[in-house]
Amino acid sequence: MARLVVSSETQADLDEILRWLTHEAGGSVALRYATKFRAAFRHLMAFPEIAARRPKLARDMHIWPVAPYVIFYRFVMAEEVWVVRILHGRRDVTERLFGPQVMR
Repeated sequence: MARLVVSSETQADLDEILRWLTHEAGGSVALRYATKFRAAFRHLMAFPEIAARRPKLARDMHIWPVAPYVIFYRFVMAEEVWVVRILHGRRDVTERLFGPQVMR
């Protein structure tokens, strides 16, 4: 199983998503999404190559949906899954959202 690395941007995204869900939809909905994200992370650790690739963003960028959100992660070697962002699926996703340190 690959090791999960969560970027500081990802943690900020997740905190913001759960805070927004708590405020707009209630604590039980936020808890359900927190559980969905944890399950998605476990799945990606077990099967890191399963997700769709997005080479226009980065050579090794993959995406995995947790509707309506999308987990963006990089996977190069079998031992590490680096989650770089969690964004709403309706966002116009470009390299600019990831920053230069993520795109190396």
